[in-house]
Amino acid sequence: MKKVDSSKETTLRKMVWSFMDTFGSKGIYLIIQLILARILTPSDFGVIGIVSIFIVLSTVLYDSGFANALLREKESTQSDYSTVFLYNLMVSTSLYFILVISSGIISRYFDTPQMGNIIRVLGIVLIIDSVGFVQRIQLTKKLEFNLLMKINISCPIISGVVGIALALNGFGIWSLVFKLLMTQALLALLYTITNRWKPSLVFSKTSFKRLFNFGWKLLAAKLISQFYENLYALIIGSGFSMSTLGFYTEAQKLSTSASYSIESSVEQVSYPVLSKFQDDEPRLKDAFQKTFRNTVFIIFPVMLVLAAIAPAMFRLLLGDNWLPAIPYFQIMCFAGIFTPLHSLNLNILQVKGRSDLYLRKSIIGNLIATIVVGSVLIFNLGIYGLLWGLVVDYFISYFNNASHTKLLIGYSIVDQLKDIRIVFAISLFTAVVAYSFNTMNFINDFILISTQLMTSAFIYLALSYVFKIKELSTVYLLTQPIQKKIWLKRI
Repeated sequence: MKKVDSSKETTLRKMVWSFMDTFGSKGIYLIIQLILARILTPSDFGVIGIVSIFIVLSTVLYDSGFANALLREKESTQSDYSTVFLYNLMVSTSLYFILVISSGIISRYFDTPQMGNIIRVLGIVLIIDSVGFVQRIQLTKKLEFNLLMKINISCPIISGVVGIALALNGFGIWSLVFKLLMTQALLALLYTITNRWKPSLVFSKTSFKRLFNFGWKLLAAKLISQFYENLYALIIGSGFSMSTLGFYTEAQKLSTSASYSIESSVEQVSYPVLSKFQDDEPRLKDAFQKTFRNTVFIIFPVMLVLAAIAPAMFRLLLGDNWLPAIPYFQIMCFAGIFTPLHSLNLNILQVKGRSDLYLRKSIIGNLIATIVVGSVLIFNLGIYGLLWGLVVDYFISYFNNASHTKLLIGYSIVDQLKDIRIVFAISLFTAVVAYSFNTMNFINDFILISTQLMTSAFIYLALSYVFKIKELSTVYLLTQPIQKKIWLKRI
């Protein structure tokens, strides 16, 4: 049997473990959210959606690009890690107090009195997360994705069970708050116990300056990016009802459960692995292209088939209260196709140390988003205009992010599109067939979804074989050891 070359095997096999980690933790999170969605109201999720925006923006601020700066370096010292740890702890604590002071203003702006107390309690996750920040970076740098998978799956299970118990006992929206707090506390604790690294009381100006000089541009880029990614939620939260925002946030979470799992796996694994080839352009290009092709092979069918089975999936899993969110979800599945492709192309900029280009592309991308959102608001296109605008934004941004890949490693947009076209056509055909089943009469939605998924898997794999898509054999070869390991455990 044909063997896979070592660099591809290293990258993609680690990606499989990382994908199992992210997909597993996201899967658990999704199951918990589905159960809670049947107990709580859409407006509860809308309020948490708004609060989460401020938490995420604060997280980007105390990260300050240090995560990528540390991952990019081949060797980091105790002084480097300790400096980042102390900086994160100090900044996260300061940001928490800023949120506490601002909580009243935020709750009055969104006309939701309980939001202030929720911000004051949920904001504690900033401090908790900063404690496990360096531990997580070290485990990622060591490529300990098997260990990370166990941690990232077990924590949501424990906190999810507690959240469901609280919701069933009438705690309402606070069950979501305590679930999130408990998840972050468990993650930080387990990262610390398993990694066993202890910070020193050392703050090195030299380390800080070196890491920050690389990271500040990424900080600015990610801060702008996160603001614009959450701009839709802010507009919906201020211009529509909290229930509408709840439909949007949950549809977004459901759609990103798949796209983010793949994006996170790609970014988490490809960045440290590609960084090893940063000075060897031929190997870097080869590793990048193979990672890109394998990512496309997975993301396209997953997102398009999810859009196809959405009506039955929402009826079965969420119930009638959430049916208005179906078209939101379907539209965002189209946007989610581009998410991992953005990450890959931006990773190359970081690998090559071009954080200046990263910042420039982020600014251009968000100017595009501003134009799109502004046009939607000017022409009063409503919620669906905003959602389709998101797809347009992601589509244009992909070309913006990929434009410098040719200059840096010789892999142009044209080359990428050639690698995409056949897989996209097969995926689209598969999704159309799956969607056609929605017009037929089935005994129940479970049988309908099962039929759609089995048919989709058969068609996609069969057509991939017919058109000789080599990623089919690559994924099979790379997952064989994992398949055997799972099978042996079952025996």
